Amino acid sequence: MYPCFFKRIIDIIIGLIALPFVILVVIIFAPIIYLTNKGPVFYNATRAGKNYKPFKMFKLRSMYVNAPDIRNADGSTFNSDNDPRVTPIGKFMRKT
Repeated sequence: MYPCFFKRIIDIIIGLIALPFVILVVIIFAPIIYLTNKGPVFYNATRAGKNYKPFKMFKLRSMYVNAPDIRNADGSTFNSDNDPRVTPIGKFMRKT
């Protein structure tokens, strides 16, 4: 029990220290994302967590709204430096 308890305390402390920096990034990028392409600022998806329990994950959106799902011939997702679905601010966010 104690190893998990101390890890949880350390995780909370690190999260509280990082929170102002994350909020600063969101405050800077959220209006730019919205002005570049009107729509939601955040992209959310359901992911599998601990013991495969689903949870909602939120990310800043880097693609245009309703962008088509492009797949490679083998079924993997399409990833390219010059992806036409990525917004200009999204290219910058992905590079940095």
